[in-house]
Amino acid sequence: MNVYDHRSIEEKWQRRWEEVRAFEADPDPAREPYFVNFPYPYMNGYLHLGHTFSLLQLEFAARYHRLLGMNVLWPFAFHCTGTPIVAAAERVADGEETQISMLRDMGVPQEHIAKMGDPVYWTEYFPKVTKEFVSALGASIDWRRSFITTQLNPYYDSFVRWQFNRLYEQGLVVKGVHPVIWCPKDNSPVGDHARIEGEGETPQEFTLLKFPVEGSDNIIVAATLRPETVYGQTNIWVDPDME
Repeated sequence: MNVYDHRSIEEKWQRRWEEVRAFEADPDPAREPYFVNFPYPYMNGYLHLGHTFSLLQLEFAARYHRLLGMNVLWPFAFHCTGTPIVAAAERVADGEETQISMLRDMGVPQEHIAKMGDPVYWTEYFPKVTKEFVSALGASIDWRRSFITTQLNPYYDSFVRWQFNRLYEQGLVVKGVHPVIWCPKDNSPVGDHARIEGEGETPQEFTLLKFPVEGSDNIIVAATLRPETVYGQTNIWVDPDME
């Protein structure tokens, strides 16, 4: 009994699709256009099952609308902007074992880990393996239109700057004040995923309650996340050794 070798059959047809440019979409006035897009995955690691689940929903929609005769365009991009990649690369360059172990546990070969002290290498390695993974799924993407974000891509970087400038001119983007996670080492705000530990811990808003001390001018200030429960409060504890 012959064993069904799905991998060789998949690779055969994937090569054929590439040869005939089956998924390359050019403007065609005779056909109705249909566009799908996937949120750019961040390139500090491999794709996971959640990416696959979301990606395949687009794949089903794209192929269904091709069957209807529509001119379907599905581009793909790789998100490389921000501090997480730079911070991770710096940790690798510093020989930080926690970061290196994360890459090793992820399955990144040692010869590639050795090069990841350079943040630019992250933008080369992970997009390449991501494209291989997505292509192996059979996703019907027009890879001519793939790109990375960051200033390494001056065209897309200029596009983002143009967007923000136009929105600012229209009063749709404003400057404000809000709490941020601050890195004292880099003297800069950092994103949640840029932290090696403490991920998910964000600034919390407390309500301060002022309790006058009977017979004095002193006020005890207590903080709570649930001010509506103060009506059931029966006592306040004070640390006598607190400064």
